[in-house]
Amino acid sequence: AALESVLQDLGHDDGTSRRSIKRARDEQVAVETDFGHLLSHIEVDVLEKKQVAKVSLPILNIRAFLAHLCKHPGTAAFFARRRAELPSSAEKAWRMCLYCDEITPGNQLRSTNQRKVHAFYISFFEYGPEARCQEEAWYCTCLCRSQLVNKMVGGLSALTHAIVTMPDFAALPNGCLLTLPSGERLMFFARIDTFLADEGAIKLVFDIKGASGILPCGLCANVVGKTGVEQHDASGSLCTIACTDVRRFIFKTDDDIYQAHAQMEAMHGRCSQAQFEQMQKACGINFNMQGVIAKKSLPLVQTCMYDFMHIYFVHGLFHLETGMLLPQLYHAGCSPEAILDFMKSFTWPQSQQGIIKETPQCFQKKIEKSEGFKGSASQCLNCYPLLRAYVLSLAPGAISAEVKKACKSFLNLCLVLDMLMEGNRGQVLVPAELQRLITQHCQGFMETYGPESAIPKLHYSMHLPMMLAAKKTLVSCFTHERKHRAIKELANHLNNPGSWYEASMMKEGLGKLLMAMTSGPAFAMEAHLISPKLADENLLRVLAQTFGLAGAHNAQASSRVQAAPGQVCAKGDFVILKAGGVAEAWLFCRLGTGELLALLTEFEACGRNVFKRTAADARFMQVVDIKRACLVKRLGADKVQVVP
Repeated sequence: AALESVLQDLGHDDGTSRRSIKRARDEQVAVETDFGHLLSHIEVDVLEKKQVAKVSLPILNIRAFLAHLCKHPGTAAFFARRRAELPSSAEKAWRMCLYCDEITPGNQLRSTNQRKVHAFYISFFEYGPEARCQEEAWYCTCLCRSQLVNKMVGGLSALTHAIVTMPDFAALPNGCLLTLPSGERLMFFARIDTFLADEGAIKLVFDIKGASGILPCGLCANVVGKTGVEQHDASGSLCTIACTDVRRFIFKTDDDIYQAHAQMEAMHGRCSQAQFEQMQKACGINFNMQGVIAKKSLPLVQTCMYDFMHIYFVHGLFHLETGMLLPQLYHAGCSPEAILDFMKSFTWPQSQQGIIKETPQCFQKKIEKSEGFKGSASQCLNCYPLLRAYVLSLAPGAISAEVKKACKSFLNLCLVLDMLMEGNRGQVLVPAELQRLITQHCQGFMETYGPESAIPKLHYSMHLPMMLAAKKTLVSCFTHERKHRAIKELANHLNNPGSWYEASMMKEGLGKLLMAMTSGPAFAMEAHLISPKLADENLLRVLAQTFGLAGAHNAQASSRVQAAPGQVCAKGDFVILKAGGVAEAWLFCRLGTGELLALLTEFEACGRNVFKRTAADARFMQVVDIKRACLVKRLGADKVQVVP
């Protein structure tokens, strides 16, 4: 009895076995709301052995999902704050962004990977960029095996049509009633506003010819690939993907696209197959009566957004530019070893220690112009500031005019990337300024390497400022690439996928998401200490002397802080300040009055990203004055060089 009493006092830990975790996830999903279960179903037509069969796929019931989230204080508080700032009404509904991508679990090179899936996610523009950079803000709407999509009548476009026209999506523009934990009820309105994807998914969803077609851009009627067809254009209206003058582009409208498809429908079966193929090539559209164009369910021009991450960092313009720059630097006497040693001379922030070895791998061997530069999106994102710093360190008199042009083109590219990344962190971008920087880069690239080096993504980049002007923000796929890992982790444990595959994956993924969102504060975007502890006696004494007894009372301290969403700073890091300076961080604390402070030693700018210490003593500053941590190289006791 005594032992039983002790055990009751101690309590018992929650189960941590895989079975216990799975049971907890299942309980999260098995809820009933005013709008039904969290998971609903759609039916698609699949061609099996020349017979069309109905196949049911699980899909997120978005109204039930939102109603369930609003019952939890953390997510309800975030939702209410955003709605108070940006009200949702029938006239001004919240804007949904639908994202689509193919995920390849397991062996990437396997010829028949049956676990490959097409994934659809949704989020809301009104969440803001800080929330959208967090995985929990993107809700997995549907998963479908790629081999099943390939058998569908109408393919991925037909699946997309089934998703965007399902009753739950269709009902959102008319409003749904959500109940907060306080009992307050609010009407919520939303509509699908944007479709975001890489070039391959855009091609399949909208049934356009894409980068390999005569018309590589689905948004332009007169931009052609490098086929030479423009040389036979008597009107002079055609231009190639190397054109950097947006005034020459003839933009399609959704009515133009619908009319072209209607003309193909009228000619279908009334001309030879070869003639019909030529008609599709001329229109830049694939005929598909089950797709979103024929059904007019997802207007291409109105909704399509190119993903700037794929444009620049996934076999994109950064790879193209860097693959042409490095051979010229080698020729100028810059060896791969010298570039690598320069990069390794910098100290990384504590939060990025895990990628120190990964990033320089791209530069370990000499890169030939014929093979091009290779690197993942994360490697490119992390290495471009370092490569820029190396280029800027070169003595102008030691390189030829040709190499100078190549360096200038690369630096222009970095200016574009800087602006796009600032927008990704929440800064408001000006479309005209983005247009200027992108045009400057594209023109410099053409002058340096010639129009024959242009790729379709160079033209796609010219559309980004116009998309920014139309949507007021640009959304990228950085967060989704991280979110794919969760699906891959689940899929790697599932063998011989069958008809149960999608339901199992959706249930597991949704349960994991709900556990993460409802177990604590949703979207921790405010600056906060990480793993704080009560301040020790020495720190309390300093705080009392500086801020009084009220400031020292119950003060907390930590060696790490989240200064902004996704921006973690640690003791010993050098940080960029919003005022423009640089400082070395020593500790972070929260006063009893609630203020969040950092103990910093400030450095003042000396030019060329070199900074000198201004005072021997550190002082307390507001954490909100910190922009982010940066790479640094010490040049002596009082000087450092930073990579912003």
